[in-house]
Amino acid sequence: MKSREKVLIVGGGIAGLTTAIELGRRGVSSFIIEKKETVGGRAGTYACKAVNGHCQKCGACLVQDAIRESMEMGEIEISVKTSLAGLDREGKEIVARLKSGEGETSVRFSALVLCHGFQPFDPAGKPNYGYGRIPNLITGAELELMMKEKGDVFRPSDGKPAKDMAFVQCVGSRNPALGRSYCSQVCCGYALRMARQIRSARPSTSITFFYMDVQTFGRDFERMFWEFRDAIYWIREIPGDFFAAPGDRVGVIVEDEGEIKEMSFDLMTLSVGMGPSREQPVFEEWLRLSREFLDRGRAVLLIMSRDQDTGDVPEGAECVVGGELVSATGQVGDFTLVLRVAEKREQHRVGFIVLAYESVREPVYDILGEPAHERVWSLSHLETQLAEGVFPEEYGKVLFLDRLDGVNSVAASERLLKAVVTAQEEHEIACCLVTCQVKVASPGLEMLYGRMRDGGCFVARTDLLDLEVNPGGIRARFDDVVLDDELSVSGALLVVAERERAAPELAKIAEVLGLETDHAGYLQGDNLLRVPCLTNRRGVLVAGGSGADLSDWQRAQNIPSVVEEVNSLSQWLDEVTPVEQIIYDRDRCATCLTCFRVCPHGAILFTDKPNFLHLACQRCGICTSLCPNEAIELAGFEKPSFFERLFPGQSGEKQEWPAAVTGFVCQRSADLVRQYLDEGDPVIGAVRWIEVPCAGALRSQYVLETLARRAEAGGVLVVSPSKWMRDGWNISLWLQMSGSDCTAKWSNFRQEEKKLEKKA
Repeated sequence: MKSREKVLIVGGGIAGLTTAIELGRRGVSSFIIEKKETVGGRAGTYACKAVNGHCQKCGACLVQDAIRESMEMGEIEISVKTSLAGLDREGKEIVARLKSGEGETSVRFSALVLCHGFQPFDPAGKPNYGYGRIPNLITGAELELMMKEKGDVFRPSDGKPAKDMAFVQCVGSRNPALGRSYCSQVCCGYALRMARQIRSARPSTSITFFYMDVQTFGRDFERMFWEFRDAIYWIREIPGDFFAAPGDRVGVIVEDEGEIKEMSFDLMTLSVGMGPSREQPVFEEWLRLSREFLDRGRAVLLIMSRDQDTGDVPEGAECVVGGELVSATGQVGDFTLVLRVAEKREQHRVGFIVLAYESVREPVYDILGEPAHERVWSLSHLETQLAEGVFPEEYGKVLFLDRLDGVNSVAASERLLKAVVTAQEEHEIACCLVTCQVKVASPGLEMLYGRMRDGGCFVARTDLLDLEVNPGGIRARFDDVVLDDELSVSGALLVVAERERAAPELAKIAEVLGLETDHAGYLQGDNLLRVPCLTNRRGVLVAGGSGADLSDWQRAQNIPSVVEEVNSLSQWLDEVTPVEQIIYDRDRCATCLTCFRVCPHGAILFTDKPNFLHLACQRCGICTSLCPNEAIELAGFEKPSFFERLFPGQSGEKQEWPAAVTGFVCQRSADLVRQYLDEGDPVIGAVRWIEVPCAGALRSQYVLETLARRAEAGGVLVVSPSKWMRDGWNISLWLQMSGSDCTAKWSNFRQEEKKLEKKA
């Protein structure tokens, strides 16, 4: 029997690969078994949903990054076409029986991680959908694969483009009759992103959405939904009958605007939900999952406002009450903070900075007034009353008013649902909820919504209402879009839902620490790879409401992520040998501060000269490309050595090259894509590819020199994730790969520069 001091990971999809990579970064070896011939799982079939080069944050590209990194990481071993036949325990070790084409082998492991992925709902099991018998009725997974392989959408029956198509949401989700009383969380996201990409490629395509509630999951998704909603025809009903219509069209019978209609489409997509894998092993009793925070003896400094309760401060933690952050210098492992406390300044040295501000809550409608009406409460006030067990008996029925524009967040919806359920179950209060969209895209919220309905709460959906607030009570009149009827509901008390926004202190914190912010003011720039806790500065992390408006489940994932990141960085600091990242020529330096101003990572400390913090440097090279006197060079990317790569053995004379175009590709993004391209393709073969550490390091002189040395007229292709023009030059062809920002985890341009570019 073989013995391995490593972790067994069952499943080679994106979850299994990511688990192995994170373990490998912490020095832990792992062994992945995957039953299929290749790794990547279902995520490997997903299509990139970028629109006109702008990233839609779908995450489809992450699986290719994970495959590449797992293949390159020495701590990871992968065995495909291998399954788990059985499991035993001997002492502290797990004995796994692995079955492959070579037979069955028993191997010892120190731990086991199950990453079986999910099982898409099979609509063939519900005959009324007609899946499998009606032509041109496909699932969302099949549409994804079509877009990935063909780059366009066609009718499977005849290969012709679809002139009109429809998406049917919640197929196999939010359906207690199927034993699926939950929201799958992803269906609305992938359907809307695919619809937007289809409309971008074919603007004439008509798209219809059949839905219950649009689940806007993620901090950027609400904005995308709001911008795109008018391009779709929305019908708030899930069709019950599907049939084959003439011309191989897919027909449905629905109620729309009070009328029973028969509609048909060239192509119809069923947005199927997710369920647990059917191949879950039967040894789950081995896996009593528990998590315990290991105290590693770290010193903790808490900076708290004067109105915060210090009673729960952990023993041994240093606490500064009423401290205001004035400045922060240094790098990961050694930051120097200057605090203003009671008009005095204090200096503290810390290894990491964790920003844990809470979001600010405010009513979604300005009807509370000053003074507030006694029968109109904010949700926060109601929560306080319910927590204290104090609720006036005369308020026997309560109306809850949610946002009516459909862009309320999951976190805000969760608070509202919890308040309703608490009022019903603990105080026996009759409740009515007036809303536009019920957001349940978080674990447990669909069940909570069901409890609320079972408790007698009437849920009305509308996007416009007339409200009367008087001493005798509250009355709301509106058209219910589901019942298609004019309704009037009344109550003794009106509770107004709240939106959450970034704390106003975050703007000052971002300025002091040099952090990027998103469109809502939270302390994370527009970069998918920074979720859930990273910022543009290594060692500065966000927790809770500092990074986004989080639901309870999201918060539960965020806090351990911060702890793990601190532990990982600490281990990295113990093992890393500082290497000079920037080569500095003081004689050429004009002390113009350009490098200090443009560095997006806080990696330059300026005294009488720039001091380069090598542990903070992310090798984006922006400072080197913008230095007007070329006083700084990126180590390993110095001008002489790079020119030698560009023009090997040349003495300056022009020379013909077989390639028609020279392409500079960023190693962190575009070059990863290039590795999967067909080298035999005549277009790809016509390009002479030159790798650069980051497009930010590419000086305009390199492009000009490349053009100048061409014997024939040629072109220069700069492939990077951002169309950020430097030095005012625009002589190259820019191919915008992901649109809004750099896709590397640590490499990002300043948010301010991006905003200025968009304005220009």
